[in-house]
Amino acid sequence: MHVMGAWTQESKDLKEILDKVESFRKEEKMFLQLFDQSKVVGKEHLLWAHQKAEETFEQGTNRADDLEIETLLWASAEWQIKDALEKMGIEDEGEKVAVLIEKEPEKFLDYMGWSRDDTILEPAKEKLKAFGVTDKEISSVDKPYDLVFEKMATSIL
Repeated sequence: MHVMGAWTQESKDLKEILDKVESFRKEEKMFLQLFDQSKVVGKEHLLWAHQKAEETFEQGTNRADDLEIETLLWASAEWQIKDALEKMGIEDEGEKVAVLIEKEPEKFLDYMGWSRDDTILEPAKEKLKAFGVTDKEISSVDKPYDLVFEKMATSIL
């Protein structure tokens, strides 16, 4: 599984972007999901969410019908698809996205006409706050970015 940041350089029309992404996913028969990069707290955030989503399918406890949406639920720490999309889904005006893709990340970027920039995935205090972590929580721990994993794990139970 590959996680990458990307700058979108084509149309900013969300429907057009999502249709093109879905077309690529179906053609290549692979896992592919986009996320709002402003809430992705490092590559491990999405990798862990994907791992947990796979586990729910193996155990038959998944809440979504497909692995992409189940991964979005885990990454967002939300159990309602609408809430997960509002929190972690890409937006019309988004110039930067996080991509979780099974294989051939460069082929996908070429297909979309996007450029890779993994620096946009780096953890930041603003991302923690956008994810719902408070200043008090941040100041109370040695590894504040682990708070995202804690929120993901506890909100799902």
